[in-house]
Amino acid sequence: MKRPLVGISTLLLRDISHASRIVPVSDRIFSNIEFVSAVRNAGGIPVLIPITTDEELISEYVDTCDAFVMHGGPDANPVLFGDEPSELGRPGNIESDMCDAGIICGAMENDKPILGVCRGMQMMNLVMGGSLFQDISLVQEKVDREHPDENTKIMVHRQPNPENEPYHYVQTAPGTLAAELFGDKIAVNSHHHQCVKDPAPGAVVSAWASDGVVEAVEFPGKRFALGLQWHPEMMVTLNSGVYKEQQKRVFDALIAAARQ
Repeated sequence: MKRPLVGISTLLLRDISHASRIVPVSDRIFSNIEFVSAVRNAGGIPVLIPITTDEELISEYVDTCDAFVMHGGPDANPVLFGDEPSELGRPGNIESDMCDAGIICGAMENDKPILGVCRGMQMMNLVMGGSLFQDISLVQEKVDREHPDENTKIMVHRQPNPENEPYHYVQTAPGTLAAELFGDKIAVNSHHHQCVKDPAPGAVVSAWASDGVVEAVEFPGKRFALGLQWHPEMMVTLNSGVYKEQQKRVFDALIAAARQ
């Protein structure tokens, strides 16, 4: 059976080291190797999608690839999605945001399987009409304001232990793709400072941390459209064990959907 082509969105790295006398400043596009390895090990052919704002080129990438993985990374520029910037935000490159938005729109319109990880999940939710808390401290402010008599604390979502190790549990919603893949409860890693505020129209929040922070969003009407706040690609780099096997399921499911 032909192995599906899986487009992986990329990030921008600007070299300001002046290491080269010929080209003192050189932009680079890249993907973390864990995404490439996870896709390859699940039976897909990883294809890195260079950042572009050329709509025709993005459309060709969408037509060519069988499935997509949206990379983690810096914050989206809030102005693109009708929000005012917060001093707590850490926006990256606007061309990257526009490219990711084009890929997501194309994949959703053509019902091609798509997995969003961390920023990737947040971008999926934004592009489809949802919103974000630009920093988790704003979630705490909302909880304190709405429940002043309770002592609910939002946990730290940037773990102190290595990023490929589990840090906290998430609970899945019954009957969802997240529950099908991971069961009622799963241990995950955590490395983010933003989170979903309002889910996009047609989206379902399918997993939460114990403090209520959204950990998974999915679109039930699609063949496979799932966003995860944690980083399964990092956890599958563990040598063996239950955590590796649990997280590998999502990449296996993405490839299976691409073969349908």
